[in-house]
Amino acid sequence: MQKRANISPLILAIFIAACGYHLVGTETHLPPGVNTIAVDIAQNKTEESGLEQNFTQELILAIKSDGRIKIDDRKNSQAILRSELTSVSGQPISYDKFGRASLIQVTLTARVYLVQAQKELWSSGAISESEQYPEGDDFLANDRLRNQALVQAGRRISRIAIEQLASGF
Repeated sequence: MQKRANISPLILAIFIAACGYHLVGTETHLPPGVNTIAVDIAQNKTEESGLEQNFTQELILAIKSDGRIKIDDRKNSQAILRSELTSVSGQPISYDKFGRASLIQVTLTARVYLVQAQKELWSSGAISESEQYPEGDDFLANDRLRNQALVQAGRRISRIAIEQLASGF
């Protein structure tokens, strides 16, 4: 009769950890010496008013929900995360029977970058995301729907940028 080796689960866990295995998406690859970042309000280079506040909020939410990067104030941070909203464009993609636009696609382009002592350490490059919204006869409703579409596009850009930042070094 052969005896089988009985490996304790604790020993197995230690062995796996020692081999360098880790859960995907749990490591942060920030530059050496950068443990916390501050987040500046986005620079809005578009003609859409208020977009910078919404985008900055989405960026902070993306950082917090990712959980790999710590946010602090400027005084206690080793680097600053900055962003630029570079363009917004919209184009009709569907028309009603009278030839009026009934569905609009709006595209937001932004760049997110990390600086330390005015030196750029990392950049997402230009990220563009599009969102569609219905357009009707009510100007105020159209404006509200456009803003919601831009927030959704900004949310996706923020998540993409933070994923790149946290895993890109």
